[in-house]
Amino acid sequence: MYERAFRGENRAETRERQKRDPTNIVILILVAVAVLFIVNAVFVFIDFNNVDARYRRAIGSFSENARDAASFELMRDYLVKTRARMVAAGLVSSDCGRAWYWERTPDWCMQYQYEYLDALINRTDFYIDRVSSGNISQFSDVYEQMINNMRNEMTRNGPLDWVANPAWYLKYAPNYYWGWNVIGIVLGGFLLPPILVFVVVVLKLD
Repeated sequence: MYERAFRGENRAETRERQKRDPTNIVILILVAVAVLFIVNAVFVFIDFNNVDARYRRAIGSFSENARDAASFELMRDYLVKTRARMVAAGLVSSDCGRAWYWERTPDWCMQYQYEYLDALINRTDFYIDRVSSGNISQFSDVYEQMINNMRNEMTRNGPLDWVANPAWYLKYAPNYYWGWNVIGIVLGGFLLPPILVFVVVVLKLD
């Protein structure tokens, strides 16, 4: 009987020591931090998709439609809309798609983006006139070649909105331009757990 009582007291003392053991507290913190980082990563992913959708609704989808248009008339319409959407988004000629002063060369600023779009609109006008005066069918090889030439010109510098896209992110979503959210997840996810594990090991050795 005394032996069972002694074993019972030992188990109670063990449980009490485990409750007071700082290692267990650190492990709980480690688990809580891991859960927080997972939840944060999910929210960052959702928020990034939301920011990307905002840009596409504002500008991006219009520039893609201009490139993919099956006729010069539709292409011109969406080029005009793309330019108008950039203006409506508040992107002025002095805005650039690069943040640092030494990166803000003319080819990365909105003034050239607008000039380039104006030139594309003029070019579509030329093709529309040529098709009309030459009585060229939209389903002919000549028409197909002309519109493919236009698409190639549109993507010569990369995406049609190669300046507007990063300029918009810099202006309205700088965290995503710089990638701070992703950097925070990576640093926290890869550095904090090993640090906490190291603390656990040190406490165990003590």
